[in-house]
Formats: sequence, structure tokens, C-alpha cells
Amino acid sequence: MEAAAGGRRRRGAQEETPYVKYLKYKQSGFSVGPAGKTTVWIPSADADRVYDQAEVTKDDNKNFTYRTAEGQEKTLEKNEKNYMGVNPAKFDGVEDMGELGHLNEPAVLYNLKKRYDADLFHTYSGLFLVVVNPYKRLPIYTKEIIDVYRGRPRDKVAPHIFAISDTAYRAMIQTGQNQSMLITGESGAGKTENTKKVIQYLAAIAGRSGEGTLEQQLLEFNPILEAFGNAKTTKNNNSSRFGKFIELQFNSGGQIAGANTLIYLLEKSRVVFQAPIERNFHVFYQMLSSAMPAETKQRLHLQQPQDYFYLNQSSTFTIPGVDDGLELQHSLHALQILGITAEETQGVWETLAGILWLGNLTFEENAREVAALAGDPKALQYAAEIFGVPADKLSVALLSPRIKAGNEYVSRSLNKVKAAASRDALAKGLYGRLFNWVVKKINNTLSHPSKKAYFIGVLDISGFEIFEKNSFEQLCINYTNEKLQQFFNHHMFTLEQEEYEREKIEWSFINYGLDLQDTIDLIEKKPLGILSILDEQTVFPDATDTTFTKKLHDSHESHRNFRKPRFVANNFKIVHYAGTVEYETADWLEKNRDPLEEDLLNLFKQSSRHFVTGLFDESLMPSYKAATPAPVASGRSGSSGRQPQRAGGAIFMSVAAQYKEQLTHLMDTLRSTSPHFIRCILPNSEMKPGLVNNKLVLHQLKCNGVLEGIRIARKGFPNRHKYAEFLKRYYLLKPGATPSNADAKGACKDLIDHLIKTAPDRVKPDLVRFGVTKIFFRAGQLALIEEMREKLLSQMIISVQTGVRAFLARRLYEKMREQTISAKILQRNIRAFLELRNWPWWHLYVKARPLISQRNFQGEIDALQKQVKELQKQVDDLTKAQAKLEEDRRLAEEDCDRLQGDLDKSKARISELEAEKTDLEADLELLQKKVKNLEDELQEETAAANELLNKVKSLEESKTELELNLEDETKRKKEEADGRKKAEAERDDWKGKYEEEKIVAEANKSKGDNLNRDLLKAQDDIFEQENIAETLRTKLKNTEGALKQLQSEHADLNKSKGELERDKKKLTEDLEESERQLAENKAGRESANENVRRLTAQLDEANNDLASVKNKLSNTEKNLKGAKSQERDLEEQLEDERTVRGNVERQKKQLEGKVEELEDKISGLEKNKNDLSGQLRSLQAEKDDLSRKYDEAAGNAARYLKDKKNLEEDLQEAENSLEEEREKGRREKRRADQQVAELKAAYEAAPKGGASSEEVRKLEDDVDDLTVKLRSAEVARDDAEKDARQLALELADYKGQLEDADRNSAKLTNEVRKLQGDLAAARESQDGNEDSKNVLELAKRKLEGEVEELKRKLAKEQDARVRAEDSRDAGNRDSRALKKEIEALERKNAGTEREARDFKNKVDDIRHRLESEERAKTKLQDQLRDLRKLLLEREQVNQSLIGQLHTSNDDERRSLEAEVAILREKNDRLTDRIDQLQDEFDGLFKKLGDRKAGGSDDAPAAAAESAPAAGSE
Repeated sequence: MEAAAGGRRRRGAQEETPYVKYLKYKQSGFSVGPAGKTTVWIPSADADRVYDQAEVTKDDNKNFTYRTAEGQEKTLEKNEKNYMGVNPAKFDGVEDMGELGHLNEPAVLYNLKKRYDADLFHTYSGLFLVVVNPYKRLPIYTKEIIDVYRGRPRDKVAPHIFAISDTAYRAMIQTGQNQSMLITGESGAGKTENTKKVIQYLAAIAGRSGEGTLEQQLLEFNPILEAFGNAKTTKNNNSSRFGKFIELQFNSGGQIAGANTLIYLLEKSRVVFQAPIERNFHVFYQMLSSAMPAETKQRLHLQQPQDYFYLNQSSTFTIPGVDDGLELQHSLHALQILGITAEETQGVWETLAGILWLGNLTFEENAREVAALAGDPKALQYAAEIFGVPADKLSVALLSPRIKAGNEYVSRSLNKVKAAASRDALAKGLYGRLFNWVVKKINNTLSHPSKKAYFIGVLDISGFEIFEKNSFEQLCINYTNEKLQQFFNHHMFTLEQEEYEREKIEWSFINYGLDLQDTIDLIEKKPLGILSILDEQTVFPDATDTTFTKKLHDSHESHRNFRKPRFVANNFKIVHYAGTVEYETADWLEKNRDPLEEDLLNLFKQSSRHFVTGLFDESLMPSYKAATPAPVASGRSGSSGRQPQRAGGAIFMSVAAQYKEQLTHLMDTLRSTSPHFIRCILPNSEMKPGLVNNKLVLHQLKCNGVLEGIRIARKGFPNRHKYAEFLKRYYLLKPGATPSNADAKGACKDLIDHLIKTAPDRVKPDLVRFGVTKIFFRAGQLALIEEMREKLLSQMIISVQTGVRAFLARRLYEKMREQTISAKILQRNIRAFLELRNWPWWHLYVKARPLISQRNFQGEIDALQKQVKELQKQVDDLTKAQAKLEEDRRLAEEDCDRLQGDLDKSKARISELEAEKTDLEADLELLQKKVKNLEDELQEETAAANELLNKVKSLEESKTELELNLEDETKRKKEEADGRKKAEAERDDWKGKYEEEKIVAEANKSKGDNLNRDLLKAQDDIFEQENIAETLRTKLKNTEGALKQLQSEHADLNKSKGELERDKKKLTEDLEESERQLAENKAGRESANENVRRLTAQLDEANNDLASVKNKLSNTEKNLKGAKSQERDLEEQLEDERTVRGNVERQKKQLEGKVEELEDKISGLEKNKNDLSGQLRSLQAEKDDLSRKYDEAAGNAARYLKDKKNLEEDLQEAENSLEEEREKGRREKRRADQQVAELKAAYEAAPKGGASSEEVRKLEDDVDDLTVKLRSAEVARDDAEKDARQLALELADYKGQLEDADRNSAKLTNEVRKLQGDLAAARESQDGNEDSKNVLELAKRKLEGEVEELKRKLAKEQDARVRAEDSRDAGNRDSRALKKEIEALERKNAGTEREARDFKNKVDDIRHRLESEERAKTKLQDQLRDLRKLLLEREQVNQSLIGQLHTSNDDERRSLEAEVAILREKNDRLTDRIDQLQDEFDGLFKKLGDRKAGGSDDAPAAAAESAPAAGSE
């Protein structure tokens, strides 16, 4: 069996698929750390490595000593930054970094490097998928890989962008909720490529059969966006210079139906400037390539890239490995597929060519710093020809644009720098509008809102970055990532909360999304957020980047996330989640305005090219409804109105406000989806494969929020297991526990209680939570339990090893003993042989032995040995057969135990299903009762709706009567209207005069603002007096509003009725479906019971007949699989039934909410009716008193008008002398400026009017004198402003409070009037047949309205008088109150600091305890490693000893064999010698027999003596 398995493994290795080869991590094998050594990460002296591993040689909990790789020993303070644990080798290359035991920066970095070295570029980190750019192509995005990930759960396959895409798609189909995929990272990290892979995967799994037109368009629109929005940078050859949100649309069947794209922050500045080694957008170089038709090149006068200023600044024109000609063919093909016509394509090339020719316009300036065109005039001619505008008008608009001064337009001459800036602004504006046009055309082709049922949004946007110089664009990007990180934190918090609530465990809820709110408020919150202050400063004509930075410092100097640099005045710092970033404010106001001269805008709107005029259609500009924009002035106009305008009066937004609006819309969209997070990492700046820059990668992990996400996860219960899994792994820790139990939760609780009793210092109850189906652990607790398990296993292994080693030692001893005895026997025999070999009698015995008959003992011994070997072989075979039978018996018993456990589980499951059935039946009865109640309530609501309809009809009749009365009242008020018109005309004259005065008198701006506020107050009072004439008209509008409201309520009731009927029908269908599923579940349970009974019978048969257990076991397994399948079906049916039950509950709650809303409305109407009846009686009593107060108010108003007139006269007298002098100076200066301008004109030979140079000098002297006076006035004004600023601020606050009170009072009055109108209408509907009563009620309502108006006006008049008299006293009181509040806040701050210090001390104590526990854990791990190493060493020694014994035995055997061979050889020689002696004896006897005389008697005697001697031997 093992051989077969090995064969299968070898075949699998030979057939290794790309998925296994390129996406699965291969462990290098088992490895054990050094025994008795502690290894940690420490900060490296080499900035490129960031961290180094070091061996700890001494640790006293405060400081530790470590040995470097060079052998040097150093000492450091022990803290979280210097002392970070190294994970064991089994954690190398884990697919999810959230599983790391030591979760720190170097551990995450090491794991990513380990996988990157193995060509694995996708790694999970909790909710994140981290993708490192490989800088090489691998076969991991093919159709075969798509098939691997199609429909597979994320935890069943290796990390991949396809796994996240499939998860999002399956979630959308199953839940019906829209999904989003957030792909972020810095430039060059691979965001664009991963976005294309997402689209590729979704088009493959959700496209129609075959490759249709829509699928082709989806794959081709991204290359178009790359051509127009991507460029070569120092980090990336195809860097996206804009953010995009691609909405992939799906129909109700899950098939892809279209796409829609939104763009953010296009880098328009790249059109006019590129840094060294970088390029402009790809489309420019494609247009100038050799693949462009010659006819088009000739018509557009196209040349080489080196000939255009907008392309030759970086001296980089090509990209290695990229053919711009082939890219052009691809772009043209994509434009054609997306339905862009040839005429429109030509318009695109014309616009791009015109932009290049605009860049070749050069400027020079004369001595008076007035710009003029220089260089080749063909650039202007070509640009004007391509854009379809006159060349002279284009030149004038660039050099001398007009601005609006008052009601007139005045030309102003630009210098060389400003003219070039105006040219660049035009080029950037044209390219930005062209890009918007391309995106809109793509969306018109791909987007099909009517077919869209769901969507998956793919966000491709730059990640958080920190550069040496960070500008306005970087603030916008970092602000976006701050919001996205907050969104991730909140989403992670939501998932954790849902998990804990689902498992019903106790924990303190912490919303980690609030951690970043302070920084977000610092950037966006009104009115003092950074973006709000930027918009405010953009309005002011005199504002500069310096004033903007100063106001930031003054407003946020005390903010905890705001920093003021020590040495750079025009910079500021923000503390983001990823680090502190210093921003330079140079050109922020200009970038925020994004100015485009009005003359240039109007000129291009009048172009003869239809395509060019279409680019200036305002519908091209993206619009979002998520936020209300704050309009900002362009700074070009002298007007300071509250709604700045462009040409034509259209309100526009600043860049900051527009981006904030886009971001708000994006976040609203993301919050409505289920998000998935992908973080792209740039491994190095050299764009080389296999190279990792540790410092760069670690910086990106911080900026992308990967480490932040892991930190948040570890604060909850990061380790969780199902009860059955936990029990199966850790049951060894409790004596008598079993790996499986019907009550797994109870068994786990008993196990934890046992551990708490036996090891209270390691397992603590507050670190463990028991959920419904899972057990949860705080960070580190499960690791301690795992250590206890490993320790127990180590003890068990040591015990087993001890027994095995004892057995091996005994067997070795017996073998060596037998060898010793054998050696002694051999030695004794050899010694005996050596003693006998030279004895003559031995020689005689040897020769005589063949003559003596004897048994063949050697043959018998050999036969017996052969029989022994055969018997031993039979014994071995029997032993193996017995072992096999024992193994089969053991497996059969295990299978029986497993079947018995499964049987118990099935019985428990059946009991649970029966209980759930009972609950569902009870819920069904309850739902039927609630449906019946809802039907009764629906009938009652229908009756109420009919009653309201009758009221509506009566109100319509009342409306007709009121209209007739209004006509009479209108005639009576005609004269008052004429007077009001006259007052309005006077007000308009005064306002125009005031605005004109404000433009020309900026030096006296503070005083003018104060006067303007007084004037606005006076005008408000006038308007309040005029509003009396509008009372009847207001009443009519209120009545109409009440009528519309009742009609709307009637429509809502009808709509609610229809919805209730639909809900009733749906509930009935759901109930029927639930009943059907209950019946099916019942049948399934009966089938399961039958299967269980059959399994029980089979189990009994298996216990009775063990000999046939194999056959019965296979049958039982088959039946068990069928039962499990049926059980899974039952679980799926039960899950569906739970889903239906949840839907019914949700619908029930919705219906109950609607019923409660209707009941609240009815009770509110009844309450309002009663309240209005009481108010009507009280208002009638106040009527006479308020009439008297109205007369007094009218007199006060007249006196106030008189005071206003006196104030204006005083103001005029106070400013007459100064204004006359200023007006005179301004007239003289304007006349001098006009004369100078006329002298500058090239076509004027002499100034008109004959003014001499002496007159000009005289005028200039007068202007200088007036300038000196104005400056002195400004100095005096500044001093006055300094004295009054504090009081003005306090007075403004006090006025704001009073205005709020006035607004609240007016709002309440309007509500009272509205309710009175409703009451009157209701009463008129009840008593419609009493005409006299209607007339009285109408008069009564008029009087009540007049009373309320007089009361409100009188209150405002009194408030105005009080404000005028007590402003200084109120300011002093407020100042004292503020001082007291400041002192209280200081005391509170001191208390807060003390609490913070106490909390910090507690945190330090906890950290020390955790460190001590970590050290104990590390020490135990070291001891375990030492034991393992010792065991390994002992095993090696035993192996070496066994090897030596085998070697010695072999040597001895060989030596004995050699000695036996020598003895045999000697035996052969002895045999030969005996034969020779025998021959000699035969010869001797023969000679003796031949003697005739009988020979001598000596020989026979000698022979007779020798014969007995030989016999005795």
C-alpha cells in the first residue's frame, strides 16, 4: 500500500500543474531551531536591511545583551522596538499573515520576502490581499488558472486576485448586495494590471457563451484609458496618473451587462511639464509615431517629439520594449470597437495636435514687463487653424485678456511669466475636457442602467505616500486614503461585531473607525478645516500662500494632529495614520482656482470646429449629488458677492470643493457595498525581478494600512475554532477525554475548566469566550495551550522512546552475549586443534578413521539446520499473518468506534431537527396570527384614508373661497406695492453705490464692512415692515401647502395600502413555502431514522462476525456516505428554511414599522387638532394687546428710518474730504495710466490730447502724494481694527445668538400659523354648510396672522434696540465668562493629564506582565528545543553505536570465516599427509610379507605395540 502511495506521489510530482508550481508554497523540510537559544529581531545598523536577527545571550527584563553575526555583543533596552520575537520555521511562507505567532513588522516583512523568493506574489493579511509586483510574467492568469478558482472558497485555494474576484462575484449572486474591490498602492505597484485581471476574470466567468461584443468592449476600454491617462514615470513605465472607479454592471441572472467609469484627480500638470526620465501621456507619442497616416500628419503639421516643448523637457521619448506604433494600432482598434466614429477620432487627434502647437508658443517682454509673442509665428498659425479660431484673437486673449471691473470689461497686459501660465492653463483645460469626453463616450457605449441589477465596483487609486516635497495633490491623495482606511477599520469592526453577536459572546465594542476622525475633521470639517480655509483664502483677491499658511497655523496650532515646522514658515505638518507628512503650500491658491481666462473660454466656445465647441459643454464636467458644493470665487473679478461666477454667470467650484464632493460620492457608494481590499506593493525602485528593498516595502505596509489592520484584529479574539476541531486537537490535555463527543461544546468547557485548575498561571478564564458554535481566544492564549499540548506530546514521545531504547538495548545485549559464547567455543576448539596437530597418534587416527564406520554428523547437522531454517521461515510467515490479522482487527474496531460515533451524531442531529421543527411550527402559528392582525389594521387604515380624502375635498372648496377674497385684498394693497417698488429701487441704487464704493475703496475695507452690516440691518427692518402686506398671500400659500400635504398623505396611504397588500400576498406565499419545506424536512428525517436503524444493524453484524469485517465494513461505509449526503441535504434544507424565516421576520418588522408610522400620523393629527383649538382661544385674547403694540412698532420703525438717514448723512460728512481727495487722485491716476497705455501701443505715434512729459510727471507726483496719504490712512485703520477686533468678534457671536433665536421664533410662528390654517380648514370641512361661520373664521385667521406678524416684528425691534444699547456690556460679560471657562478648561486639562498618566502607568504594568509571560513562553520553547536537540543527538549516538556493532560483527564474522578456511586448508594438508603415511605403511607391510625367513622379530613386535596405542587414542 505504501509503495502504491509512493508511486502516486511520484506520478503527481511528474505531472505538477502551474497552480501547484507557481501558487503553492513548498516547505523546505523539517527544521529545528538551536537548542537553548533565543533569537530576536533588532533594528539594523544598515538602513537597507532595517532589521537583523540576533542571538540573545542575557536578559534581565529591562535590558538584554545580544550577539551579532560578526560575534560582537551589545546591550539594548528591552522594549517593543528593540526586542521582537522570531517565528519558528513552521511559520515560514504562511498564506495568511494573521496566523503568525509573533505579529510584528520584521515578521511580516520576512514572510513576504520568503514567499517572494519562491515566486509567490499573493499573500493574505486578514481582510487584505497583499500583491507584490513580480516584474516578470508567469503563467498564473491563464484560462486553466481561472478554472481552478471558479466557484472555489477562498480558504480552499492559494491566495490570488482571482480568489478575491470570485468571492465578490459569488457574494453578489447569493446575497444580492453590490460589491466593491479597493485596489490601492503607490505608483508602479501594479494597481492597473490587477484591475485588468479583475475585469478579465469577471468577463470570463460572467460573460455570455462565446466572446461577444460587450466582452470585447470591456477588455478594450481599459487600454484607451491607459493611452490617455497613463505615462512613464521614474517608478513605472505605465503609471496611471488618475484615479478611477469602474462599475461593472450585472443583470439579474448574474451575467455581465455593462460598465461605467468615474475618474478622480487627473494629473493635468503633466501635459505642460515632465520631470527628467519621465514622459507625457502615451497618446501624444502614439500620435507622432510612424504608424499615423501621412495624410493626417500633413494636415495637422505633425513633426517629431523632439520638436515640441511639451514633449522635449525630459529628453525621454521612448520606453524600452514598447512600440508606440503598435500601441497606436491597438488604440485605434479599441476606439472603433467602442463605437467612436472616424470623424470623432480625427477631432481627438486635432485637439492633441493643437495642444502641442500651443506649447511651442514663446513669449518675450519689453522694458515695461509687457509680454509679446516671440519665435516662429507658425506655432500660433497652426494652433489657431487646428482649433478653428482667429490667430489674432487667440494672441490677444493670451497676451491682453480682459477682466471685469464693475459693469465694464478692462484689458490688462500680462508679463512673460503670466502669459506662459495662461497658455499652460489653456492646454491643461483642453486636455482635461478631452479626457472627460473620452470617458463619457466610453460610458455611453458600455453603460446600460436599464439592465443593471447589481454591480461590482473596482477602485484603482493611488495609495498613501510620503515624499520629500508634498504638494496640494498629495494632500488630496492622502486625505482619500485616510477616509479609505477609516472605511476599512469600520468594516473590520462591523464584521467582528457580527461574528461576536452571531456567536452570542460578551465583549466591549470598540469602533476603530473613530481613530482617524480627528485627522479627517482637521482636513474637511467646516468652517476651519484645511480645505475650507483654502477655499476661503481663494475668494480673497489679496490672499497669498503665506496668508493661507498663517491662518492654518493660527487656527490649528493647538490641534493634536497638526504641527508647525520650526524652520519653514510656509509649510505645515499633519499626523496621518501612516506617519507625519510635511506639506509645502507653494501655489496652492492657484491650483485650487485652476484658472482659465474668460476671453480664452469665450473664444473657444465660438470655434468653427464642432468638436472643439463640444469640449466646452458643461455637461462634460462630472457632477455628484452626494454633497453640496461651496462656491468659490476665481479671484479674477473685483466683485465680492457670495456666489462667484465664471463667464455667463455660472457658479463653479474650486478644485478642493470639487474633489471633496467626488470623494463624498465615492464613500457613499462604497458604504452601500460589501468591500474587498487589495494592497499592491512595489518591491524595489529599479523595476528588477527578485529584488526586495526592505525599507521601501515596510514603508508601503505602513502606508497601505496592512500593519494597522493586523493590529486591530489582535485587539479582539483573533483565534477561534469550532468546538469539534478544538476538542479533536487538544483532548489529550485532559485525562479520560475523547477526540469526539456528541456534546462538543460541553466537552470543550470541561477541558478549559480542567486547564484553568491545573495551570491557572497559563490559562485564564477572562481570555476565553464560548460562542454558539466556536470557542474564542485572546491573542496569545491559544499559543500557550498549544505549548502545553506540545509539552505533553513531548513527554509521551520521551516515554515511548525510553521503552523502545530499552528494548533495543536488551536485544543488543542478548546478541552480544551469544556472540561472546560462540567466540569462546571457537577459541577452545582452535586451541585443542593446535595442541593435537603435531601429535603422531593424531596423525595415525586421522589415517585410520576412514577405515572405521561412523555416522555423518555433519550431514545430519546440515539437514537439521535446513529444517530449522524452514521452520523459522514458517514461524515468520505465521507471525506476519498474525500481525496482519491484528492490524485488520484494530482497524475494524476503529471503524466500529467511528461508526458508533457517527451514529450518535446522527441521533443528536435528529433530536435537534425535531426541536427545530417544533419551534418552526410555533413560529408559523404566530406568523398566521400576525398576518390576520395586519389585515385588520389594513382595513382600518383604508377607512382612515377615505376620511382624509373627504377632508381634501372640503379643503379644495375652501381654497376657492380664499382665492376670491384674495383678489379683493390684492386691489386694496396695490398702492402699498407701488410704494414698495419705489423703496426697492432706492435700495438697489444704494446697494450699487455701496458695491462700487467697496471696489475702489479697498483700503477702508473694515469700516465699509461695518457700514454694510448696518445697512443690511436697516434693509432687513424695511423688509420686515413690508412683509405685513404679504400676510394674506402667505396664508393662501400655507393653505395650498396644507392641501398638498393632505393630498400627499392620501397618496402615501394608498401606496401603503398597496404595499401592505403585496406584503400580505408575499407572506402567504412564504408561509406556504415554509410548510412545504417542513413537510420535506419531515420526510428527510424519517429517511434518516431508517438509515440510522440500518446502520445499527450493520454495526451489530460487524461486531458479531469479525472474520468478515472487511466486506461488511465496505458496505457500511457506502451506506454511511449515503446517510451523510442525506444529512447534508437536510442541513441545506434547514438553512434555506432559516433564510425564509429570516425574510419573513424582516418583512414582518417592516410592516409593523409602517403600521406604527401610520398610527403616529393619525395620533399626531388628533393631537394637533386639540392643541390648535386651545391656541385659537388664547390668540383671540391677545389680539387687542398686539394691535396696540403694532402702532408703537410702526412709530419705532419711522424713528429708526430717521436715525438711519441721520447715520448716512453723518457718514457722508465724515468721509467727504477724504473721498474727494481719493476720487481726485484716482481720476488723475486713471488718466495717467490711460496715457501711459496709449504711449505703449505700437501703432500710436503720440499720445492723444497732447499731454507733455512734464504733465505726466506732475500727475505721477500727485499720485505718489495720494498714495502716501492712503498708506497713512491704512495705518490708522489697522490700529483701529486692532482695538476693535476682540469686541467685534464678541459682538458678532452675540448677534449670531440673537439671530438664531429670531429664526427659531419665526420658525415656530410659521408652524403655529400652518397648524392654525389646518385647524381652520378642518373646521370649515366640518361646517361647510354655514356660510356665515366660514366668513367669521376667515376674518379670525386674518387677525391671528396679523397678530403673530406684529408680535414677531415688535420682538425683533426690541431686540435691535437692546443690541444697540448693551453691545459693549455684553462683550465685557462674555469676555469674563470666557476667562472663567478657560480657567475651568485648564483645571480639567490638568485632571485629564493626571488620568492619562495613571492610564499610561497601568498600560506599562500590563505590558510588563505580557513581556514576562512572553519571556516565560520563549524560555519554555527554548527548553523544548533543547530537549528535541538532545533527543536527536541521543538518537544519532544510538545509530552510530548500532552501526559500530554491525561493523564489528561483520569484521568478526569475516575473520572467523578466514580462520575456518585456513583450518580447512590445513585439514586438507593433513589428509594428504595421512594418505601418504598410509601408502608408506602399505609398502612397509608388503616388504615384511615378502621376507622369506620370516625376517627379524623386532618389526612385528613394534607393530603389535603400536596397534593398541592407536586404538586407545
